Amino acid sequence: MTYLAPSVRSEDEAALDLADEILSGGQSSRLYQSLVYEQQVAQRALPEAEKSLNDQIEKILKNGVSEAELDKAKNRFLTGKLMERETNNGKASALGEAAVIYRDPNHINTDLAKYQAVTANQIKEVLNKYIAGKKKVLIEYLPETKREAAKPEEAEKP
Repeated sequence: MTYLAPSVRSEDEAALDLADEILSGGQSSRLYQSLVYEQQVAQRALPEAEKSLNDQIEKILKNGVSEAELDKAKNRFLTGKLMERETNNGKASALGEAAVIYRDPNHINTDLAKYQAVTANQIKEVLNKYIAGKKKVLIEYLPETKREAAKPEEAEKP
């Protein structure tokens, strides 16, 4: 499932990335906790998973996120970014991204500070701005073994 989001050069990028981390980043994320532990629907059906995601978004819109939850998301996200940059390939990729996508090679020196500055209120604001009540694209993927069973019956031709 995906929603229309702004350019990566948008000032909302950091807050959206952290909102994604809070909702779906790892086993302690809201979605994982809800689907696997609370509702135990992770293996069942897509509509239940979609409803759970919508419920979690609504909870954030209503109650926000705690500072502890935001700090945890920042730590996970920033640790991932720093680990990516530990290798020569990761450094080259981050520098190339800064130069080509952000049109500013110095972006590599300032991007992580933007994530550290995100507030809990910004998470709520970007979800409201880009997600709540907005159109989305949902792609359902069926493994090869289940595709035949899901095909609609074709009318027999005389």
